[in-house]
This record gives sequence, structure tokens and C-alpha cells, in this order.
Amino acid sequence: MEFGLALPSRATDHELVRLAEELGYDQVWFYDSQMLYSDVYATMALAAYRTSRIRLGTGVAVVTTRMAPVIAHSIATINELAPGRVELGIGAGNTARLTMGLPPAKFSRLREDVRLIRKLLDGQTPTMRAEGREVPVRFLHPDRGFINLRDRIPIVLSAFGPKGIALCGAECDGHMVWGLPPQVL
Repeated sequence: MEFGLALPSRATDHELVRLAEELGYDQVWFYDSQMLYSDVYATMALAAYRTSRIRLGTGVAVVTTRMAPVIAHSIATINELAPGRVELGIGAGNTARLTMGLPPAKFSRLREDVRLIRKLLDGQTPTMRAEGREVPVRFLHPDRGFINLRDRIPIVLSAFGPKGIALCGAECDGHMVWGLPPQVL
């Protein structure tokens, strides 16, 4: 059995994460709710620097508040600091988007971004729709120590409906749910 924590992203909580590692916790997930908490990737970078074993994940990164290539780049940067200890939790952004007065991202956008991010993290050159046209996107220096694509980054999807569960099973490495009663599971 593994034990983990889910925390609001607070840049100064790296000491708490170090303590969790010392106490034997296996993983910590940081909320990515912009306008509510500290930046998730800055928080994870500090936690990565202060730890050596505990796995670090976004709980969850939000499509549309950052472009998919930016999400891939940010998590690959953290993977350079904590090789093989990083997971990308991703979702439609109920809390983060609602805080900005926006509805959660549409499922089609979530699916598109998950696929694009997976390809980027696998070192491929996918295309994405930007400003009305399809453009290729890739990491320009994947092997120069800026990012780490060598250690695979699992993608964990936070989704609740049948389409989300199907996407999770087809294209992701795990499923994340928060606060659901047992009968829903």
C-alpha cells in the first residue's frame, strides 16, 4: 500500500514535503488552481530540490489555463530536477477555471491536450491547432539538460464521466478522483 498527500500549492511548503518523505510517504500531489494558490511548477521545483525519493505530481494541471506544450515543458522541467519521480495529473479545471469565472474546459479540448502532451513527452513532433492553422510543435533541445524526457512521465487523468473514463483507459496511465462517495466509484 502507498500513502500520499494532496496539498494546495504553497511555495514555502517544500519543508512539509521533505518531512512527508522522511515519514515514509510515497507521493504528494499539488493543486494547480491559479489565482488561489502559488504556482504549481514553482512549488514542485522547490519540493524536488528538497527531496530525493517521494513522487511529485500535479493534482491536477488544467488544460486551457496553459497551452498544452507549456504544460508538457513545465512537467518535463520538473522531471529534470526529480528524474523518474514526476507524474502529470491533468483535468478540465473545475476549481481553477471557475475561480476565473470560466466553466470547466470542454471534454474535446481535454482529450486533444492529453494526446498532444503525451506525444510531446514521448519525444514526438505532433501538430496542434493554433491561430487557425495546424502547426508542428516539438522540444528543440530535449537532450541538453533543460528537460528530461528519458524518464517517462505518467499522465493521470482526473475525469468523472464515461467519456473521461474511456480516455483514461485508452491513453493515460492512471485515474484520479477526489471526494467521491463509495457508491459513485
